[in-house]
Amino acid sequence: MKMVEVGTIAAPQPTLLTIQVWDAGLVEAVIKAIQEANLGLNPASDGQFVRLPLPPLTEERRQEFVKLLHQKLETAKVEIRQIRQDFRNIWMRVKDSGDISDDEFFRREKILQELVDKSILEVEELSKAKEQELMEI
Repeated sequence: MKMVEVGTIAAPQPTLLTIQVWDAGLVEAVIKAIQEANLGLNPASDGQFVRLPLPPLTEERRQEFVKLLHQKLETAKVEIRQIRQDFRNIWMRVKDSGDISDDEFFRREKILQELVDKSILEVEELSKAKEQELMEI
């Protein structure tokens, strides 16, 4: 079963997760499943609650998250460029059918490129901010 099917997951503090298990008989099974998942978490039982204190990130783990962040950044850039290509293809078909002129096509293309550049810059800025946040101790 999925964890959300046996209880309510909450984050009352930034370094603590709690799971309120609806069936008290499943508390031990939830604890065992968390331990077997090898997440580096040490669950503690408190009646129907399972508490999961989150340890601070190690330098190695921070570096792994930064690498993952860079992968997500590249994926976002590729998706933005793909959207640009999709619009360009649509406009090319409209231009070929004679509904818009070459000048209109190039005007739209220029505006679209400006939007793409702006979007990529925003994503890169968000990435830099998140990287700084991850590397803080």
